Amino acid sequence: EFAAKYLHELIEKKFPDEDIASLVDKVTLNSIFKLRLVTRWSDDKAMNERAKKEAEEFIHLAGTTSMKRLQDPQRITKLIGQLAGNAQEGAFAYKELYRSGAGAVPLLIDEMNMRGAGERAILVDLFRKLGSEVEGPIIAALDGASAEVQADLIDVLVSRGSMQALNELWFVFGDERRNEAVRKKARQAIATLTN
Repeated sequence: EFAAKYLHELIEKKFPDEDIASLVDKVTLNSIFKLRLVTRWSDDKAMNERAKKEAEEFIHLAGTTSMKRLQDPQRITKLIGQLAGNAQEGAFAYKELYRSGAGAVPLLIDEMNMRGAGERAILVDLFRKLGSEVEGPIIAALDGASAEVQADLIDVLVSRGSMQALNELWFVFGDERRNEAVRKKARQAIATLTN
């Protein structure tokens, strides 16, 4: 019954998002999802049903709070800046950007457009390591990025073996308004991806 009362307090107090996010960081979202597995919170039937309902509420609250935090543009921008920090900061930033997934891509592309070739290398490396959900936004960015960034993104897509990029690569290759080096890079990427 103690757990049911504690859960009730969590729901009733309406904690700020920062506190919920901190809790998620400490216990993990996976552990919070396991609240669904608890079948008996109390011997009191009414309290047990309320606790089950509040467990679902809390799971939803923790999930949406966590997602909101992962997609926060200010947080993502700060993490991008930490990539070039010391090894510990860089590793933390990578892990958190990985968790942010596709939501981080537009800000990463903006950052790439502002950096020179040498400074973009760390971001190119990051793109190669992120989850598969980033491929769609990377492909979409081929339309708005600078020629240098487009070339880098094509390299990323090839290194990821992104077959879903083929249609856009054919478009880039066939678009005579595009930079010639980018068109050539697209042609090479098509050849590599299709063998």
